[in-house]
Amino acid sequence: MRDCFTWHRPHPVTLVWLSAAFFATAGNMALWKSLWSIVEIHGFRSALFIGSLPLLLFCLFNLLLTPVGMLPLLRKPLLALLLIVSSAASYFMLHYGVLIDRSMVQNVLETNQAEMASYFSLPLVLSVLLLGVLPSCILLLMRTGNHGRPLRSSLVWLANVLATMMVLVTIALGFYKDYSSLLRNNRYLREQVLPLNIVRHTYGHLGSSHRARLQPLRTLADDAVRAQGPRPRLVILVVGETARSRNFQLNGYDRPTNPMLSRKDNVISFQSVSSCGTATAISLPCMFSSMPRTRFDAERAASQENVLDILRKTGVDVVWRDNNNGGCKGVCARVPTDYMGQLKVDSLCTNDDGTCLDEILLHGLSSRIEAMQGDGLVVLHPLGSHGPTYFQRYPADARVFSPTCDSNQIQKCSNEALVNTYDNTLVYTDRMLGSAIDLLQSYSDDRDVALIYVSDHGESLGEHGLYLHGTPYLIAPQQQTQVPMIMWFSAQLASHAELDPACLRRDAATRVFSHDNLFHSLLGLFQVSTTEYHAGLDVFAGCRGPSAGSGPRAIACPAARGTSAPGSDGCQTATDETVEVLQFGRTLGSGIAAEHDPRECDFLGVRRKSQAGAVDRLQNQPGPPQAPAG
Repeated sequence: MRDCFTWHRPHPVTLVWLSAAFFATAGNMALWKSLWSIVEIHGFRSALFIGSLPLLLFCLFNLLLTPVGMLPLLRKPLLALLLIVSSAASYFMLHYGVLIDRSMVQNVLETNQAEMASYFSLPLVLSVLLLGVLPSCILLLMRTGNHGRPLRSSLVWLANVLATMMVLVTIALGFYKDYSSLLRNNRYLREQVLPLNIVRHTYGHLGSSHRARLQPLRTLADDAVRAQGPRPRLVILVVGETARSRNFQLNGYDRPTNPMLSRKDNVISFQSVSSCGTATAISLPCMFSSMPRTRFDAERAASQENVLDILRKTGVDVVWRDNNNGGCKGVCARVPTDYMGQLKVDSLCTNDDGTCLDEILLHGLSSRIEAMQGDGLVVLHPLGSHGPTYFQRYPADARVFSPTCDSNQIQKCSNEALVNTYDNTLVYTDRMLGSAIDLLQSYSDDRDVALIYVSDHGESLGEHGLYLHGTPYLIAPQQQTQVPMIMWFSAQLASHAELDPACLRRDAATRVFSHDNLFHSLLGLFQVSTTEYHAGLDVFAGCRGPSAGSGPRAIACPAARGTSAPGSDGCQTATDETVEVLQFGRTLGSGIAAEHDPRECDFLGVRRKSQAGAVDRLQNQPGPPQAPAG
């Protein structure tokens, strides 16, 4: 064992010790920041408990990195890679308050050059150099040797593991209740432990993606039939990016962020809508999927059809137009897609990072629409309010609020400047939506037209120390989960679909909705009958027909799937109150209703409650839709 401490050629276990010591201290500053705000010193025992924390972390990292250290040719490169990647993650965790979970890993792996450039800064470079490159160089330059026969070297590794486990057992015996309480009440801490969180979630994401690629495409709604209305329907669906509901003038915000939409007739804004996730990689596939948020499986969604596929197989002409850095996350894989950034329109594509302003989504759209035969759905996927470079998301003439934060170092800007810049992105989004409505109105003589806008997730602007988005849903603040949903219909569409605008407006103001409603609402709007459709989750179902808004509302009829529910016709009938409980319960379970728990760290102190029993019994009663209107 004496050779292990030789200065010139230490045993390779020394590399593991040095790496473990680094990750137990400077390499996990975000974790220590959280622990410091949670753990209180109120006596000798609590002081000992705090003193045991770095020792516990060292022992855990020592055990986890030992298999890496035992690889003769790979140990140095792998340890260096972990140090560099962790240093970049540490910067974002410290400066933006993000947590590293699977969706965050997926976002990083699926990002492109433009999005990476938006985060590039001198502080990031310095952080990587000091916490990643410098420690890596030290490890790479160290010369190690096994100092003896393979058996002797193996005994050194074994002794290292046994000694470490003895220390861990001693700590567990002395402070088991303290650690149990700490981890039980602050579950998010595991997403702050570098590099364990990175390795674990990268492995999980890559494994899930690989399994999804091996699975054959699973078809949905092979029984789907679309009823023909008196005129073709044209719907523009705008899937907004990073817009949060509370900053919309239409939802009661005290600033004019919707100057155009607020002046248009027949615009309906839904006051309480929850997202399926806090990142595009989760929300986008989820909102187009038939699976609700509480049972969403990304691997399954990647290998089965979504609502766009169902509409297309019934004859709806579907077009996806993308101006988003992250793409469509596989949602548009089987529909015609226009990648607008490739057009390089001079007046709209002037940003240094190569991105284009969102009005490019309307460029040449008229010719696309005129080529459509029958019903058509155009999905626009803008950059919206994607940060941290909010100032690049709008032109100079949309700079309504000032001063602004014209930097990607948003955590260094004043709150006033940051909010001003973010609100300017919403003013520009409002302008784009207003122009889209004007375009639709030009086709209203021949088609029944409508526009639907809904954001994929919200955004944190410094509240509770959080910036951007991507916080795990269980503890995400409402700024990241409450999203805007806006609809506009021509008078002809409302008439032919027998929609009661007053009823819909009342529901938008008083009911609770979520991304779960989009799948079924699109099927209902295009008059598609299928067993995949649930009327209870169709935003429009309760406001169709001459008696809309009054009396009992039918939800799903389970008879079509071999079961029956109480009722003379074998179908379940529910009152307004029941449907409202269903929708409220789904959203409540999705995380919209939350309360702050003082036991949590202040910037992540959000706990969720769900009403699983009665709500799940209602959710699990699928069936055919009501007879389509028109």
